Amino acid sequence: MVDFSAYSADVVREATSLLRHKANIYIHISTDSVYDVCDPDRRSEGPVREQDSVRPDDIGYRDMLSSHHDYGHRKLEAEEELVIQRYNHSDQLLGIPYIILRLPDVLGPRDTTYRFWLYQLWLRLGPLLIQHPVTIPQFLMDQKNSFVYVDDVAKVVLEAVEAESDNEAYTDQVVSLTLN
Repeated sequence: MVDFSAYSADVVREATSLLRHKANIYIHISTDSVYDVCDPDRRSEGPVREQDSVRPDDIGYRDMLSSHHDYGHRKLEAEEELVIQRYNHSDQLLGIPYIILRLPDVLGPRDTTYRFWLYQLWLRLGPLLIQHPVTIPQFLMDQKNSFVYVDDVAKVVLEAVEAESDNEAYTDQVVSLTLN
């Protein structure tokens, strides 16, 4: 099962309970926005890693981050539910094995936001827009962005499904796909 649309723990809980004895693997398409609700003090040096997705111990701080980053909060809840369903069964039968793919901004021919191309156009036209110069706020000067191409995501999903059918799956994993 490949899930591109689960945005909450409730949706994952319902899907896994219905598919528990029918699905061989649950591939959950998540987001790198989950790191926005995680404890920055527990992050490793350098780029964010999958194991950095730890919520703060302080409940107040956790709630504040969750309220400011609702999308990341809900997607992380969905991920947490996948782990719970996998390992917390009283009848000793494990839940569905999973792979979580944390994607950054996805680029591709069907991206209806055209955000990347609009930014590029805006920057290229900058010298011609003397009346309205292109400015970047100071707090964004060192902002790093990551992108992934939609065809690369499709290849990874296909490889995961094929590996599962060959009994070589790397299940119960979280993978971040990024191009920096």
